Amino acid sequence: MHKRIQLPPYDPAQALALASGKAEIRDRILSGVLAFLAPDSDIAPLLDSASFRAATTERAELAHRAITLVTQAGMPQLTQIFRALTDALQAGRFDEAEQLAGGLPEAIRQVYAAVTTDAPGTT
Repeated sequence: MHKRIQLPPYDPAQALALASGKAEIRDRILSGVLAFLAPDSDIAPLLDSASFRAATTERAELAHRAITLVTQAGMPQLTQIFRALTDALQAGRFDEAEQLAGGLPEAIRQVYAAVTTDAPGTT
């Protein structure tokens, strides 16, 4: 597994820049991505690493989709994790994928904490 640089969970300036400087667009994107990251939502299959070997293609596709979403929302740490998870799944490195998935709940918690601290409209 590659050594990863610690990135911030949420970068409000990046999120605003990616939304063409429009706070209302940034806020809509952020709201949608936070809903996607809820444990009982679309992200749930990636939190269940036991399913990786049986549904590798589907899980890799979901992780790849997550890359786009979290990148657009200005979440560098999750972008890095989802890229590594996609690569590990596509390469059949299930131990690495399971380890990465094990870190997702904490990384998502950090995003929620950072977003609360840097709530849209306060940047």
